[in-house]
Amino acid sequence: MPPYVGYLGWIGVRLDRGLSWDEIERVIRDAYVAVAPKNLSSRIVSG
Repeated sequence: MPPYVGYLGWIGVRLDRGLSWDEIERVIRDAYVAVAPKNLSSRIVSG
């Protein structure tokens, strides 16, 4: 966990650990949907 984690629960991703870009995309998408306004997150989930 990065030392600068914010009050909204920011995420940190180590890009030097061999993660697949599909997995990184999934984590970022899930994080966004968790905090985005409903009208915006619904576009991501259905779109």
